[in-house]
Amino acid sequence: MLSRRERVLYRQIHPLKLAVDVTGGFVSTWLVWRHALVAALLVGFPPSVIASAWMLGSMDFTRQRDSTFGRYVAYHMRVKLKLDENIPASAAPRLAALGLDVDTGIDADLGKEHADSFHRDQHPDLKADFVLANPPFNDSDWGGERLRDDVRWKYGVPPVGNANFAWVQHFVHHLAPRGTAGFVLANGSMSSNQSGEGEIRSSSSCGTCG
Repeated sequence: MLSRRERVLYRQIHPLKLAVDVTGGFVSTWLVWRHALVAALLVGFPPSVIASAWMLGSMDFTRQRDSTFGRYVAYHMRVKLKLDENIPASAAPRLAALGLDVDTGIDADLGKEHADSFHRDQHPDLKADFVLANPPFNDSDWGGERLRDDVRWKYGVPPVGNANFAWVQHFVHHLAPRGTAGFVLANGSMSSNQSGEGEIRSSSSCGTCG
């Protein structure tokens, strides 16, 4: 039976993963040419992530491992790391940056320390052209009671018991004037009117985020 690390490695050369990535790449590039940036982000990234998650949970990659291409991948792409089970939280940004570099080639700036995006924002002055995120759903333990007067709450103070619209405003706060954001929220956030969420949703989606 393959280990999780081996499944992560060999799923990259499975025909289904390659088909999803190549198709998504072509379609998203075409959408960028058509200036449909949000659609390009949604086509380019979520399908690949969803396909990978499903494949890792339900498929066996023994055939890919035993193939000639699989042996080539194992020799040239595998990064052998011995990680202690008790890794301190302070090492998380370095390990995450290493993972991004190994898997995608992205040279990421994840901040100077392990921190909370709400309470110790590592990029307070960042204004991004694009934001793509999948924040935790319905987080009730986000410390909102300590952030009642935060500068990020442009469209209303989010409820202490649910961080959904705190995340939305965090993303909007870090957008450049003509930036584009794509993110996933819990289904209920589209209709909830509790604790001012309806007003925040209405204000932040009316086209005045720039």
